[in-house]
Amino acid sequence: MDRFSYIDKNEFFGVGAINNIEKIVEKDNFKNLLVVTGRKSYETSGLKKFLSPLLKNKEHTIINDFEVNPKYEDIKRIGKFLKTKKLDLIIAGGGGSVIDFAKGLNVYLSTSSKDGQDGILNSELLKGNFLPMIAVPTTAGTGSEATHFAVAYVNEKKISIADKGILPKYAIIDPRLCYNSPVYITACCAFDALCQAIESFWSRNATPKSKKYSKQAISLIKNNLAQTINNNCLKSRDNLSFGSFLAGKAINISKTTAPHALSYSLTSFFNIPHGHAVALTLGIFFSINESTKFHQNISDQVGLKNHLKNLNEIKQMMGWAKNSNFEAEWAKFMIECGLETKILKNQFSDIKLGDLIDSVNEDRLSNHPIKISKKEISNIYKQLFK
Repeated sequence: MDRFSYIDKNEFFGVGAINNIEKIVEKDNFKNLLVVTGRKSYETSGLKKFLSPLLKNKEHTIINDFEVNPKYEDIKRIGKFLKTKKLDLIIAGGGGSVIDFAKGLNVYLSTSSKDGQDGILNSELLKGNFLPMIAVPTTAGTGSEATHFAVAYVNEKKISIADKGILPKYAIIDPRLCYNSPVYITACCAFDALCQAIESFWSRNATPKSKKYSKQAISLIKNNLAQTINNNCLKSRDNLSFGSFLAGKAINISKTTAPHALSYSLTSFFNIPHGHAVALTLGIFFSINESTKFHQNISDQVGLKNHLKNLNEIKQMMGWAKNSNFEAEWAKFMIECGLETKILKNQFSDIKLGDLIDSVNEDRLSNHPIKISKKEISNIYKQLFK
């Protein structure tokens, strides 16, 4: 794919896409802005340079004092402070955690009540009445700018928030904001997007439209990731940004599956970045999906014939032969891109296996094409420890 620009309704992609923010703010006459950013990435990505001229002429509040993985306590603390301000637009600029945090704030500000309830803890309070949001990713990975989901951690357990109203009204994807992303973060984010695309393709909820997005995303990410990591090719970075965006559009339809379900525990307990955590189990789950031992547990919604067809298509899209060992190829690809394939023993000396299993996200697990038992989850976690 050559470097190009893409505009579709309220989605803007390409070098220079960031310039659309000022046009949006002026067109819709937004006056009081909430800017949610990363602590370091706001400056290192170049986003600060692009936004500063706009913010000089607008009432605004900048928020960045929260942890990387969105904690409910942080959302509540900052949300209470923001309740006093008459905000009319949120600009979320950063990685997936930043955009998720902004979504969480949006939910809290729009739903919190005097009795301490809010839409994060009580989904019945989600009424779709949220502030408009402009999402500006500074990493190529989560696709959060294209989804109506958000994540928050309550007492180390992941809570999923889902409402069409938290889908950002505008998505601005300017690849230049990812050019300074460190190599390891680049790899983690790209593997998150690649896993999203693969999981979306085999998900129980996959549709022809989500599969179309998945196919494009898998091709773009697989064919450009190693080149980005090892040679810092800017054209490849552009392609990763677009692939990530497409992966987000895919899971916005189908949702993710078992590798994501197990990843949240690994992130919460071991502080492993989300994308790396997902990648650790995806190869194992591909082997489970292929194994005849588990085919009796295939969802009727998918069916065995379609399931096996999906797996073969994924191999083809990844450039691996039909009869290849996907798990082995996946591990080699992770290593080529600088990611460990196991968790070192000293990282889990105080962690109990039962705690990991109890923290698995049931919602994402239920989307998997094969029913996964707790015994199998235990075996998978054990395989990760060396």
